[in-house]
Amino acid sequence: MPPSMEIAVLLLGVLALETRRSASALHIQQAFTSPNHTNNFVVDPVSRKVYLATVNTVY
Repeated sequence: MPPSMEIAVLLLGVLALETRRSASALHIQQAFTSPNHTNNFVVDPVSRKVYLATVNTVY
């Protein structure tokens, strides 16, 4: 393999490892309660942000 290809493969591997590490480093920044009885959205009364939830992702 030419040296430039080896470097590209190495950088791709490092990028893949960093992506996995940063994705697993998510932490809850703030928690608050909501009077809503639904389980798929909540409105933060202070910031007025609406948080929508799906099966595997929070937007």
